[in-house]
Amino acid sequence: MNQIDLLIAKYEKLVDTEATQLDEINSLKVMVADKDEKIRIHEQLCRELQKEANELKANLEKTKKEHDVKVSELEEKLKAKEKEVGKMINKVEEMANSMTWEKLRSLNLRSAPQLDDSPNTHRSRSRDRYKDKSRSPSRVGRCSRSSSESEDDYRNELRKTMWPGKRRK
Repeated sequence: MNQIDLLIAKYEKLVDTEATQLDEINSLKVMVADKDEKIRIHEQLCRELQKEANELKANLEKTKKEHDVKVSELEEKLKAKEKEVGKMINKVEEMANSMTWEKLRSLNLRSAPQLDDSPNTHRSRSRDRYKDKSRSPSRVGRCSRSSSESEDDYRNELRKTMWPGKRRK
């Protein structure tokens, strides 16, 4: 019996070891199942995040295209406005030049007598006086001056002959 008791003790020890190993295996299976569940949840989150990232990327590209279209439209509008402003500036400059020339013409018409080549106008007679080489403008006044004329008359006559386009005072 002693040997049988030994065999039984050995057998019971093996059964206990096997039971302990089975418990460890079962706990490992539970741990693996927990890890698998965590991996599955993690994979699901990754898929959702990837889907969201793809949507955001698509929205970003769409927004970028819309932005590029708006920018190009605004650039075209800006160029058109710049051309329009350039044309307007040219028109204003032309108008200002035209108005300036009109003002100058009107001032010249008001301030200076018209050139008239008819033989009986004062200007034509005045010009004719110094066309003659022997009568320079400085001599005309002195030669034609009589002793009864005043100094102002002499200056006026000299002014008329020397500067025919100058305004009378």
